[in-house]
Amino acid sequence: MEETKKCPYCGGEILAVAKKCKHCGEWLIEREKLVSEPKPKPVEEKPQTKEVNTKKTTKRIWIGCVAILLLIVAPIVYYYWSEANTDAMYDRTEDYIKQNLGKNVEEYKQEKAEEDRQAAEEAARKAKEQQEKEAQIEKVVSELSGKHTVVGPANDYVFYLKGRKGKYEPKLYSQSIYGSSESSNSLEQFYDGSMEIQDFAICSGNVVLIVNETDRNSTGFLVSTLVLSLNASTNEWKDLSDGGCVKAEFIDDKTKVKMTYGEIINPDAEYTLDYKYKYSTKEVAL
Repeated sequence: MEETKKCPYCGGEILAVAKKCKHCGEWLIEREKLVSEPKPKPVEEKPQTKEVNTKKTTKRIWIGCVAILLLIVAPIVYYYWSEANTDAMYDRTEDYIKQNLGKNVEEYKQEKAEEDRQAAEEAARKAKEQQEKEAQIEKVVSELSGKHTVVGPANDYVFYLKGRKGKYEPKLYSQSIYGSSESSNSLEQFYDGSMEIQDFAICSGNVVLIVNETDRNSTGFLVSTLVLSLNASTNEWKDLSDGGCVKAEFIDDKTKVKMTYGEIINPDAEYTLDYKYKYSTKEVAL
């Protein structure tokens, strides 16, 4: 009688030499190999030896030495390269002077030195003139401040107003910083009633006045405000408010003026007191 064994998958009895189970159909060869073949042993890692550590340390020392050597040698190499490059550039400059200017290098250097000397003297002269001018401006401003309201200096003139705030004369006065003669610019061309200078500023060589017309005008506004600018160089007036606004004020340290305009939205009202207004604003850089 032939020897038998049990199938490891279904437990059925099969021949001992069978390669496949007749009951469940599973192959028995692969499972037998897995059971019979021994598992490979894990490879043991050898501890790092002292020799390996010594090699790493030596390598680091060499790298450090090379880095230090480069730090020492690089500046020396750069210096000699720079000197050689400068000499080459000088040679090219010398050739350029001879070919294009028809001069030798020494003659060119002397002329250049003379030009530099004259430029330095001119700069010193202008600086001295500016200091003297500023001192003269300060003197004239000090003299006028004791008697009038100084607006400020512009184009070799110091501008000022006569009277007191709210009661200034409708004129802008000026005096040259190099003399004591007085001149004036009237505002009468801009109005036909009474006006009051409310505020003033000087910016970019222009004198700017905010002036209120105190008479009632035809639109029903109680006050019409003008913003007038005088060019100190040309002595010409300009109306920045384009005929007048409701209100004006300086902003941004008096480098701009903000103007408010009003428009009547019910012009058919029976009485001017019944007028209603729509307002808008505009800013102008001085």
